[in-house]
Amino acid sequence: ALLLVMGVSLNMVNIAYELARRRWNLPNFPLGIPTPVRIAGLAPLVIGFVWATWARRSLGRAWSTAVQQPKADLNKVGPYRIMRHPIYAGAACLYAGLMILQNNVSGAVFFGTHIIGFILKAAREDRFLSLTIPQQYGPYKSNVRWRLLPGVW
Repeated sequence: ALLLVMGVSLNMVNIAYELARRRWNLPNFPLGIPTPVRIAGLAPLVIGFVWATWARRSLGRAWSTAVQQPKADLNKVGPYRIMRHPIYAGAACLYAGLMILQNNVSGAVFFGTHIIGFILKAAREDRFLSLTIPQQYGPYKSNVRWRLLPGVW
């Protein structure tokens, strides 16, 4: 949670730096990503936004920012049939698109910090749910193998 808060804070600093950089011609420190690749960065941004929104809506009232034991059965519909943490996956995809589009070191550091926070929070939620509701979460983990990226993790 701390890393996610830091990530959000750093993203705000990143936005402020980008605005100041453009206004006062501060250094950019570009990554050298070619323009066609940068334009292609729109795809993960849009896909991530749509995926995270779908996942959030499928949770309905069960959604919470805190890691907590579900009040009812686990949600196993929508994107939760494919991966265990689709909101984080969508948000990480969105931030990856933003990193590509921004094409500079500050964006890579700031958006990268947030992506790492999503990975760590997904691992923490898996441990928490495995310990608090093992009879429900164990079979779910067996059926839905992937946390954030199908075929990888």
